[in-house]
Amino acid sequence: MSDANVTKAQKYLNAMFGANEYWEHLEENGKTGTAVMQGIIRAFQIQNGIIPATGTVGPLTVEKMKSLPNISKMDPNDEPQINVCLIQCALFCKGYLAGGITGIYYNSGVKAIKEMQGDAGLPETGVIDWKVWFGLLSLNWFKKVSGGDSKVVTIQRQLNKDWSDVIGVGPCDGIISRQTALSLIGALQAAEGVTKELIINLNSLNFGPATTAAFPKVLQENQNSSDLIPYNKLV
Repeated sequence: MSDANVTKAQKYLNAMFGANEYWEHLEENGKTGTAVMQGIIRAFQIQNGIIPATGTVGPLTVEKMKSLPNISKMDPNDEPQINVCLIQCALFCKGYLAGGITGIYYNSGVKAIKEMQGDAGLPETGVIDWKVWFGLLSLNWFKKVSGGDSKVVTIQRQLNKDWSDVIGVGPCDGIISRQTALSLIGALQAAEGVTKELIINLNSLNFGPATTAAFPKVLQENQNSSDLIPYNKLV
């Protein structure tokens, strides 16, 4: 189904970045999905000097997200920011009402970010920080899809709430996807102390000897993460 706001985002991105050698023209059909999200990632990379702009999120892109100053509610008279326009495009393409592609982060945008944060299990601060960038500039969706399970949504939100420093901001669509399954492994390894750094590529994870060694010897009813044996006590 075509969405007028997604069309606006596609038109803006083509007009703003079309002359750049790394830009790949987006079909202006109002349909969200992989192509337009990769376009927004590519636009972010071009705008923020990440060359070559690949349309995929890697260590340099995440490093840039983390280095950007947080964006709080702006004054309507402030100078428009292209990065804010990209956030507004991403919100539209994720199904949130950003108000417009104005470059001014104001009432509608703040409300949309809070909604996205709530859907993703993050604190509803309305502040655009690296986790907002990480979630919006991804192929993840934060609203339950048709066929999604509400219990799975609860698990996905809890993973983001507790472990997004390590596993990033994963989907909350109610589908037990490969990414959600890998997020569980990443969260387990973080709880065990096997890893503390952000895992940008979850496909690099595996349930290996270190994870097995740090796993609790006996699982009991009402046991929680505080009962996990710290990995550094085992080596």
